[in-house]
Formats: sequence, C-alpha cells, structure tokens
Amino acid sequence: MRIWQLSASDPLALRLAADVRQVHTDYADDQIWELVLGEGQSPALALETRYGGRCGLARLVPMWVIGGRAVYEASAYAAAPIVEVFWPGYLRLAMRPASELAVTAEYWAMESHAIGGRFTLRNLASQPVEVGVDMVAQIMTAGQAGDINLLTLDNGQVALHLQNVGELQPVIMMHAVTPLDEARPKLAARVTVPSGEQT
Repeated sequence: MRIWQLSASDPLALRLAADVRQVHTDYADDQIWELVLGEGQSPALALETRYGGRCGLARLVPMWVIGGRAVYEASAYAAAPIVEVFWPGYLRLAMRPASELAVTAEYWAMESHAIGGRFTLRNLASQPVEVGVDMVAQIMTAGQAGDINLLTLDNGQVALHLQNVGELQPVIMMHAVTPLDEARPKLAARVTVPSGEQT
C-alpha cells in the first residue's frame, strides 16, 4: 500500500461515495460527500455534502479541545492534516492538532445514505493528555442557516439532528458522547490518553 503526503496545497478532490463493488448503493439518492482540507483561518478538516441538491451546504467540522484550548482552524494545528491513503469511498489522514497529540482520521462511505469516520489518538508526551473532540455541524438551506438540535434516543444516546433537509432528517452520532450544557448544539467526547499510548 502506497503512503501519500498530500496537503491542502495539492490539487485534491476528496470525494466519498458508495462503491457498488463493496456496499449497497441507491442510484436515485446517492449522497456524495467531500472532505475539504483548509488553510489559514478556515477549518483544517470539513466533511461536506449538499445531500443531492437538497441544501446549499451541510458540513461537519471536528474541533479539538486540548488544555482548555479549542483547535479547529488549520493555522492552529501543530501539523496540518495530510492525506496518507485513498481508495474509492475511503480516506485516511494524519495530523497533529497539538505537538503532544497525533491523530489518524479515517472516513468512509458506508452506503449511499451513510458516511462513517474514526479518530485514533496517540499521546506523544511523557504525561497523560486530556483531549476533547467536539463535532460541530453547519447547514445552509435557501441561503439561511438551517436548524440543528440534539436528540436523546430511546437508549439514552445523544445525536445531532439536522432538521428538514428536503425530505431528509439527517442524524449524526458519535461514540462516548459527553453531555454539554452549551447554547450551540454539538456532539462532544472527552478522553484521557496515557503517555505513549493510543485510543
């Protein structure tokens, strides 16, 4: 397997769509996503879609919370995201939101209507590191910001809900969500990574 070193300055089109050779596809409603690598003051990572023309733009941005500091802009990263591996419907990236934290990010098209992702965190410091990741959603429909709220599911899990995207009601879920009492709806997870280990 070839390992690449592609950055935001390289010519990239990082689209994720269901691959008929591997997963279920729906040709009438094949939702395509694109991972955008930012530079400067823009988000370092943004997973975007238009839900097949149902909205102007919907995007998910991971925001890292390290030492009480929020990191999401490309210029704030110790090492900006680079694409290491890409296959049809799959991407793997490496980055360092802080000097002591290495992150591997994977994104894949699960089927025509679902996208998945996983972050693997590795502590490079000699002390444990407390890390938070907040998943922030943004949506624009008809030139207006769309409505986003939190749902509590029957099993007690919390999900982020993008309301009324055409006839869709998209839901974003994340493992080990920590409830936060904040005005802006988002999914948040907190973890302590021991020195030299990964989670």
